[in-house]
Amino acid sequence: YRKGRLVLRKALAADEAQLILESLQQTHPRGAVVVALIGHNQAINSGEMGIKAWFVAAETCGWRFAISDQTLALGEVASSGKWADHPLRDRLGTGHLPHSMRYYRNGDLERWAEYVLSDRVAGAAELARDLDGRGDTVWITRSLASARQWVRERRVGQERAGIIASGQARRLAAEGLFVDFKPDIAAWMLAPGGDVRSANMLETVQNQYQVQGLELDYTVVCWDGDLRRSENGWHAWKMSGSNWKKDKELDFATNGYRVLLTRARKGMVVFVPRGDPTGEDETRRPSMYDDIANYLIKCGGREWPSVAC
Repeated sequence: YRKGRLVLRKALAADEAQLILESLQQTHPRGAVVVALIGHNQAINSGEMGIKAWFVAAETCGWRFAISDQTLALGEVASSGKWADHPLRDRLGTGHLPHSMRYYRNGDLERWAEYVLSDRVAGAAELARDLDGRGDTVWITRSLASARQWVRERRVGQERAGIIASGQARRLAAEGLFVDFKPDIAAWMLAPGGDVRSANMLETVQNQYQVQGLELDYTVVCWDGDLRRSENGWHAWKMSGSNWKKDKELDFATNGYRVLLTRARKGMVVFVPRGDPTGEDETRRPSMYDDIANYLIKCGGREWPSVAC
């Protein structure tokens, strides 16, 4: 219901890419050109096709598509099918954009996140040293109170800061953060400090679905047991009933954390809880969180507040 009226939603006849091409065919029968700037590894919802949707749409609608060999070599693109020799493909010589500029002070932060999430520890540690030397240190803390204090010592004037976490990070409830409660995103992003709805109050948390495409000056990224470490790399989990259950959708989980790790323009601190030392709460085993924190430190994250800035 919306304002007392029943609103029925009808499923779209096709995905967004195909609908755009079909619409252009109708409005521009003599032809049209679409320039698509598409970030890879951004699919965070089950069923998302990512860049493959544009290839399939072009194939379905009979459009030619131009893409560089470098872009086709990206893991997500390469795994989506054999498009390099497709009869509708034209080779693009200069269209690949190798570095994201979302983080306006230093595009290397996104590269660091990619290395962390793809088990490239040495590369992540080397990048972290460069970031550290330029004043863009990635901080790791085991205390939410310390994370909040870190932000408050840095944010000035109208700068924005906020707490963000995975939509599956449900055991953050023990820390007073409830990812299933979704505050109004407009007020969260725009309300001034002092307004309890504001992100700057550092009270409420938004998940990756709410903040994808948005940016803050400073972020507190909260890491829960939904993406955890083992000797074999990353593993995804979801809360099912009263306990964790293994999740097959590892790509969506890692992409979700990639979104979270790349929302900050000026600085980021990653909060990893300590868990329940009493052992009473099996969903918050300290060893689970220790493995995550230790891995992030191996990847070059520096401990806060034990290391002075």
